[in-house]
Amino acid sequence: MRSNLTRREFLTTTACISATGLGILAAPRFALAADKPYGKLRMGLQSYTLRNFKFDEALKKINELGLHHVELFPGHLDHNKVSKTDVADAKKKMADLGIVADAYGVTGFATDEAAARKVFDFAKELGLRSISADPKEDSFDMLDKLVEEYKIPIAIHNHGPHHHWGKPEVILAAVKDHHKLIGLCADTGHFLRADVDPVAAVKMLKGRVFGLHVKDFVSEEKEVVAGDGKLDMYALFKELAAQNFDGACSVEFELDPEDPMAGIRKGLANASAAVAKL
Repeated sequence: MRSNLTRREFLTTTACISATGLGILAAPRFALAADKPYGKLRMGLQSYTLRNFKFDEALKKINELGLHHVELFPGHLDHNKVSKTDVADAKKKMADLGIVADAYGVTGFATDEAAARKVFDFAKELGLRSISADPKEDSFDMLDKLVEEYKIPIAIHNHGPHHHWGKPEVILAAVKDHHKLIGLCADTGHFLRADVDPVAAVKMLKGRVFGLHVKDFVSEEKEVVAGDGKLDMYALFKELAAQNFDGACSVEFELDPEDPMAGIRKGLANASAAVAKL
């Protein structure tokens, strides 16, 4: 090594040595920011997980989890039972805790347009990104009109192996000739229960995936913490990233409704670890 280093060379060399000594150069290239443990995913909770707690208490628990998004289930805020004032109060309570409602459901749709508009008006007041739904087959023409008008997607929820919408090919066949804002809320646990690969289902409905319930099973009846069973979180999140998914992403844990926090935290840790590998 020559002894007559220029000042710039000396400073550059010194900086590299210091960084190496601090372990900076050895840090993971795609390390997640501490305030964004789930990358670009709008990671939240399906509030059905906290169904044994009242709305205010459920919000506090979501806040304790460090989450800023929620999919509300009707037991916490029912579109049939609340006024605009109630919705405004609920939004303020969520805002005070840094929480945004991204979705609502699961709710049914038939051919009653007035009843359907009540759901869409409620969704509009809350500023939702999608409505998780269990629509009747004869409701799609009406839903075409409403999603176009409100610009709020209908996300069909697959509810297990014996449910009408349990298979992704059935959902695809139903929506393919309808409005592009009618698609899928992929419940990974229910797909696994139906012996369907959730990643394959999301690929099949590409362009129409508006919501996600992150749940895990090891058999049709046995639920486990998200990421501890058959669900390949890494493959799922990789596919969602490839599709530029920006919908509601809600962890759901139905076991131990009296005290679900430990299971939720473990599922969120698994999700964060999977995202960090991307």
